[in-house]
Amino acid sequence: MTREEATEYIYDMICDIHDNSNYSITDKENAALNMAIEALQKQISKQPTIENGFVKCPACELYIRFPIADRYNNCPECGQALKWEGEDD
Repeated sequence: MTREEATEYIYDMICDIHDNSNYSITDKENAALNMAIEALQKQISKQPTIENGFVKCPACELYIRFPIADRYNNCPECGQALKWEGEDD
């Protein structure tokens, strides 16, 4: 199972639980599941953008000076996995 598939599965599970009147989850359980989705999404590499000599994180929009930024595999601010041009998934 890929991270993308796991994210979708957990999201669907939350929707199914909310749609099922026979079962409900607590706010704490809902928050935990949403945190799991968010953590999985941060592990899915995303291409940063380059603007005026800076690299911009696709998740938190932090600007990092280029070429220093290409040393990072993850955003130093939010932890988003970064995919650099020429890298395979």
